Amino acid sequence: MGKLESFAKLSAFQYVAQIVTIVSAIFYSFIAANVLGPEKYGLIYYLMGFLVGIPSIFGVETFYDLAKVFFAKYKSRSLVRKIVFPTLFFLLVLTVASVFFSEQVVGFAGKGTKELVVLFSAVIFFVPLLIFFQSVLVGFKQFGKLLLLVFVQKTLDLTFLLIFLFVLKQDYLSLFYSTILSTIIVLLLTVFYISKLDFSQIIVPDKEINKFLSQSWISNVAKGLMVQVEIWVFGFLLILSDFGVFYLIKKLSTYLFETPQVAISEVILPFLSEEEKVEKLILYASKVVKFQIILNIFIAIFSLLLAPFVLPLLFPEFLAGVMIFPIIALGYTLYFGAPLSRLLKATNNNNMLTLAYVLYIVLTIIFGFILIPSQGLVGAAITLFISRVMFGVSLYFICRYKGYKIDLIPTYPDIVFFYSKGIALLIRGFLAVKKLLFVKKK
Repeated sequence: MGKLESFAKLSAFQYVAQIVTIVSAIFYSFIAANVLGPEKYGLIYYLMGFLVGIPSIFGVETFYDLAKVFFAKYKSRSLVRKIVFPTLFFLLVLTVASVFFSEQVVGFAGKGTKELVVLFSAVIFFVPLLIFFQSVLVGFKQFGKLLLLVFVQKTLDLTFLLIFLFVLKQDYLSLFYSTILSTIIVLLLTVFYISKLDFSQIIVPDKEINKFLSQSWISNVAKGLMVQVEIWVFGFLLILSDFGVFYLIKKLSTYLFETPQVAISEVILPFLSEEEKVEKLILYASKVVKFQIILNIFIAIFSLLLAPFVLPLLFPEFLAGVMIFPIIALGYTLYFGAPLSRLLKATNNNNMLTLAYVLYIVLTIIFGFILIPSQGLVGAAITLFISRVMFGVSLYFICRYKGYKIDLIPTYPDIVFFYSKGIALLIRGFLAVKKLLFVKKK
């Protein structure tokens, strides 16, 4: 099987997984948002998002990248000692620190209570740890296993949410309990899958790992700050009910636009890490970017037409979201940075990637503090739009500066190719899912 064909097959697995994520997540959001209302919904997701972001500002994504890149290249058992154990220690220290300094965390976040921070600190350890171990599966290209894990986690999410909301009457804490329980169960299942992998006995040189760390850690700290600043600016400047509306619309836009793109963006990193020819790197990245642009336009047309009717019907307490959805959706439509950031990571151009993250942080802070106090939700939506679009544009010019002249504009043959092949890929993906889930091995 050639690389492009293999890439297409694995992308199909991931794409189907993302479709499952979209459908289940929208249903999950429908239940949680309507039962809790904008204020409680905003509080729980602001505080959980703020806490999950703490490992990010210390560069936890560096460990994810190490797992994806080095397990893809070496599949070495020695990496367990060199990457897995340090990750566990790193997350444990941050979790204990967040509990010990819970009062300071509340003061900086500007919302929540000390007791909630102590309770929610579990997400600091378990959520990033699950992402890390699943990054190991990405490195081994075990996308079939990842697809199964998505089914399991989303089923557990919904089941636990219904139990804690309607049976145990835990109100907004139901979101935390359902998240943490499903995460722990899927984490254990992920570790079981990893234990069955065929590791090599190659000894990976510490020098190579240290070089990767030195080149990528600062970039990932900047990325973590970017995510945390975004959460903090919007959560700090908006009242909780408005933040609940803003977060819901942003979350729905992520499901519609960004989640399908993750399918290919996740698959592309191990392929780019293994590829040495610049021409092939540019080919992979250009194909993915053009596919993303075509897909975004297609999703945008349907979502913008349906949103004024669907949002009030599904989320009657979040009517203000109808006003800001077109702005946020347009920002997601014009964003094409995910595959470009993967390309820069895979080619160890993390220092240049850091510049784009810093730009995003600066734009979010400047426009957030200018627009949100006077314009409220609309100001938050415009801030997000400007930051996302300019972030994608900056990545494009950085790639060109480094010699990767990515072709952005889809041509008619590209459109025909992607829609004809895209349908075929989805069919193959669903057939693969059917075989994976329902055909028993003899």
